[in-house]
Amino acid sequence: MKLATLKFYGGNLYFAAGHFTIFSPISRERVHGHNYRLEAAITAPFGEPGITFDYGIFRTKLAELCRKLHSRLLLPGLSPYLQIEEEAEHYRVTFNQKYMLFLKEDALILSLSNITIEELSHWFINQLVQDQNFIRDYHIQEMAIKVFNGPEHSAKTKWSK
Repeated sequence: MKLATLKFYGGNLYFAAGHFTIFSPISRERVHGHNYRLEAAITAPFGEPGITFDYGIFRTKLAELCRKLHSRLLLPGLSPYLQIEEEAEHYRVTFNQKYMLFLKEDALILSLSNITIEELSHWFINQLVQDQNFIRDYHIQEMAIKVFNGPEHSAKTKWSK
């Protein structure tokens, strides 16, 4: 079996989102935002006629995930240091005995313990791996997602079959 690794970057593989990183039970960053971008790689077999599969399918999946996060405030739903309560139109987020209100329409709670590039790279991989039909139908052997929050910082998560 011949394998090829395809790499993806640029174009619509980006999102702008707000967040704050939690450092400890009593320390966090101020709410701020980043222009995040992705680099992705996928490894699959190729054969006749010299192609793995229509890789536009993979790029579309990545772009859809980016759109889901774009222009949102990202909140870590699994943080042991935050309490998130739903109110009528708001999320009431309590950290270190102080609370913040965020409009539900502006915020997105992710099943993560923190909103960091490390956790976001895992989130992308986990979202992709949930589509077992995609993995099976295209014989995906490996995927890697690198999330950048600026030109000098990134985190990469790999998945292998």
